Amino acid sequence: VRLLQGDSVPKDVQKMQFWLTQASKHDDHPAAAQAHALLGGLAESDKKPFIAIQHFRKAADAGVRQAQFKVALMHHQARKPDGTGIQTDVYTAIQYYSMAVAQGSRAAEYNLLHIKLGTQPAP
Repeated sequence: VRLLQGDSVPKDVQKMQFWLTQASKHDDHPAAAQAHALLGGLAESDKKPFIAIQHFRKAADAGVRQAQFKVALMHHQARKPDGTGIQTDVYTAIQYYSMAVAQGSRAAEYNLLHIKLGTQPAP
């Protein structure tokens, strides 16, 4: 993360991505889940939703609350008007919002309530 922020070291996104990719290959290590979550965020910021969802899903399935919320959100508010993005899947959104709620995510609880009520949450 210091490589991304330039905190105490020169900012180097490529080097950070390299080390996160290395860490993500060790699924038996707790840091792998966080590495997948960070790689998902990088892919999302690079407008690569299909790569982002793969990383977020691995992190979410390993118990990373923020990644659970991101997987749910990407499936809940998926398709853009131009047809790009992840396919909308309310059932997957409910599944991952519920996982995040179980870990204390108020934002997931809010969005899950809107799904149950059939309303749209504020952006």
